[in-house]
Formats: sequence, structure tokens, C-alpha cells
Amino acid sequence: MSARQADMSLDANTVDGAADGTAKSPVLAFNPLTWEDVQKKVSGIDVDGVLNALFGTRLIFQFEGARGFARVPSMDLVPESLWFVGDIHGDVLALLNSWEYIKQRSQECDKKPHVIFLGDIVDRGPHSHDSLLALFAMMVENPGQVGLIVGNHDIALGWDTSEHRFKSSVEPAEYADSLNLLLQDESGSRSGIEVGRETVAFMERCPRAVLLPDGLLVSHGGFPHSDLLASLQTPEDLNSEACLQDFVWLRASTRARRKIPNRSNRGCDFGSEDFAAFCEHMCALGVPVRRLLRGHDHYPERFCLHETSERYPVRTINTMCRWLDDEYSQAAPPIPCVAKYSPDQPPEIHRVEVRPEDVSKSFGLAGNE
Repeated sequence: MSARQADMSLDANTVDGAADGTAKSPVLAFNPLTWEDVQKKVSGIDVDGVLNALFGTRLIFQFEGARGFARVPSMDLVPESLWFVGDIHGDVLALLNSWEYIKQRSQECDKKPHVIFLGDIVDRGPHSHDSLLALFAMMVENPGQVGLIVGNHDIALGWDTSEHRFKSSVEPAEYADSLNLLLQDESGSRSGIEVGRETVAFMERCPRAVLLPDGLLVSHGGFPHSDLLASLQTPEDLNSEACLQDFVWLRASTRARRKIPNRSNRGCDFGSEDFAAFCEHMCALGVPVRRLLRGHDHYPERFCLHETSERYPVRTINTMCRWLDDEYSQAAPPIPCVAKYSPDQPPEIHRVEVRPEDVSKSFGLAGNE
């Protein structure tokens, strides 16, 4: 599945307009939050109040018993202004600027903003606690407008009852490590520990994938790979442990059209023809799947329009405004991307400009960790 870089000269924020690549009308300029704005917002959050209200807060596309695969039954339930945010990885500056961008774009068309995060809120960045706290506050302050599809780093966080400490099944696991340091420090933040405990429980209630009525599948990693198709006899089979793992863990191959699943690790690759086979299998079951929007894989452009068949397009977005340790750092920080839902079309990718000086203040010189 090779990838191409989209034409980024269409307008100030839109990477690609319609499905054929034509430009939409220009959007108004975005006024990003500064690092000082972000710090003020986070420090002003009532931690106890947010945590007490979190589990009673309604999330977008929250259906009874749909903690694994959630299917939205009707377009009437899909908001007019629906957006998606990719991997955050402890980048609270990008998280809050993305929400600010989505609110501004929604207000331009007099619509209420709605957003689904595609997971990986924690790890690989220094602001995991603040990112979680900001996300939870968004949910409480905007009931029914915010949702989360868990990523591998989110669901990997747990509590070891025998050792009485936090654990994680992924590496790096900086957030779990930081929580365990708080447990060891008698003067450590009790609120930080409570946020960690609530996060473990909260991630268990969030879906691994959401399917919209027009056939857009949204997940962190991918879809059930080719070796699982024979076991998919009904839509309920998508909630098997093997399928849920693939929704979270699968990675997109940038070269191969088909990949044999390597089950020696959880993050095996898929190709464009593997996704097409899944779509055709699900259509035969009466569950149309036609497009995929995902996160998980990181690209320097912070988005990827994968070269797949026009019938079954795949897109990836990342919403981080600094370079990760395993990325080739460039002079300028990367531009985080979000995606806007467009019925019966691939999601429209937008860039969220964040001031380089604020990235530098948040993460260090030139935005590098």
C-alpha cells in the first residue's frame, strides 16, 4: 500500500478538498492557542469535579454494550459537524489547538462541534497527564459531543493488583512509569494518581472501532485481517478478542498490496487488497464498509492518503506538533492534522497550524524532545 503526499497548496488549512482532490472554498484564518493559553486552561481544570462527573457523562456514539465494535445505525445520529483527531501522544498543545480549530470551523457554518479522538492519548510525550485531563474536561463540558476510540497505548495501561502498581503492555510506557514514580513519592500528586486510575477504567468503556452508516470505518489501527474473515459470520463476531486486537493494532504497509498476517506480534501489517477483501466480506454480511480512517502509523506530513482502490480508500492522520524520538527531526515542527467527516466521501484532511515558538516552549528547542 504505497502512500502519496497530497497537494498542500489548495488553501490555508485544507490538505485535499473533495474525493477527486479539487479544492473546497478557502477557510478563514485560524488563531491558534499559545502555550500560555494551554497552561492556563489545564491549570484551571477542577480535577476532582471532572473525575467525579466523567463516568456519568454521555459520549458521542455511546451505545449500550458497544464497548468493542460500535455501529451507528442511522444517519440521523451523525452530527452535521463531525471531526476526527489522530494520535496525540502527550501533546496537549496539539490536542487543545485541534479542539479550538474544530470549534472555529464549526462556528463558521453555525454548527455544534463534535469530535472523535482516534486514540493514543498517552506516552511518547511529556504531557500525558495534562492531555488526559484536558480530554476528560472536554467530555464533561461538552456532553454528547466528544468521543474516543482507544489506541494501543491507551488500552495497554492497567493496574497490577498483586504488585499494587501501574503496568503497561507496550513500550515506551512513560505514562505508567510516571504514575509509578508518584506512587513511590509520598509528596507526589494524589490527583495525578487518581487520573491514572480513572484512565484505566475509562479506556475499558470506549469502543475499539466505530462504523458510520455510509460505510466509514474509524479505528486506531485497522480492521480484522484476512485470516479472521472465515470466522466472521455475523456482525457480532467483530467483537471477538482477535478482531478487537486488529482494530487497535494493525499497521498499514506502504508497499505491499497483500500481507500475510504475522501473528507473532500484535501489530502485523495490512495491504490495500486486504482492506478491500474485508470490505467485500462485510458487504456480503449486510454491513457495508467502504472507507477507513485511522491513526497509529506516524508520517512526517502528519497524514497519509494511501494508494488504494478508489472504491475502498484508506487515510491516516496524526495530530502531533513535534517530532517523536524515532522520527527524523527537521528544522520546523510538523503540522498536526485533523479530518472532517463528509458523507459518502473520504474524510477531508485539515492542517492545524501551531506557532513554532509555542511548540518550542512546550517541548524544548525546535519542538524536539
